[in-house]
Amino acid sequence: MCGQVPKILKLELTNACGLNCVFCGHAEQVRPVQSMAAVNAMGIMAEARDWGLVEVQPQFYGEPWLYRNLNEIVMYAHSLDFNVQYYTSAQCPPPEPFVYPDRLVFSVDYHTQELADKIRPGIEFGAVFRRITDLNGLPHPGCEIVIRCTECEENRGEIADIEDFWGPYCDNFVVVPETPVYRHFKTETPNADYDCRLPREQVVVLSDYRVTLCCNDWHGKYAAGDAREGLQKAYSHARLEGYRYAVYQKQWLNLCNKCGLRIRK
Repeated sequence: MCGQVPKILKLELTNACGLNCVFCGHAEQVRPVQSMAAVNAMGIMAEARDWGLVEVQPQFYGEPWLYRNLNEIVMYAHSLDFNVQYYTSAQCPPPEPFVYPDRLVFSVDYHTQELADKIRPGIEFGAVFRRITDLNGLPHPGCEIVIRCTECEENRGEIADIEDFWGPYCDNFVVVPETPVYRHFKTETPNADYDCRLPREQVVVLSDYRVTLCCNDWHGKYAAGDAREGLQKAYSHARLEGYRYAVYQKQWLNLCNKCGLRIRK
């Protein structure tokens, strides 16, 4: 729309995940579990770089460490001079030998096994601790290691303790509020005047190669096209262009009404 080139490629290498976090709808996943072929993922990245995108995030609605070719993807993205960042819960062992992205974000909202059981059932706190401290302890020039803590009902009042615990093992600790995408708690009315740029600034490619509107469309209800047949072609699909124009005009879609960016002050 308007000839603007997006900046970020969100490439869902896999939508597999072994957890059932309280603020995530993965348990309600309606898409089949699927992983991209590495050769297709690299082809999409190459086109994105030629198009002018500058950052790739090789994950979306799954756990990137479950993707067996992750190291290959990160190395190829770096060879294209992409900035590379991704999020992981560290629920499983990292690929070895580990290839660091430019920004490695650990999604950790707890500092004890008891709290982990309440927020991310199925995760083993001790194993997560070892993986994070091991990777932080190795030389990682050029990589920022971040702990991203989602503040939710279960850990409210314990954020300072969580930061004190994890602070020594990261370069940066950030706190983000839970947003009501799946848990239907009361919240503020979304800002009708919010200037949403996500549909114009990022390209989200699902593990089945369809392109969707933004990172809120976990289930691909707004997805169209096939990135294997051309990333720009899929991004410019008439259905997606219609959605983008509606958002640009602040004619909000159902997808937009529980977006945290429209709720956060």
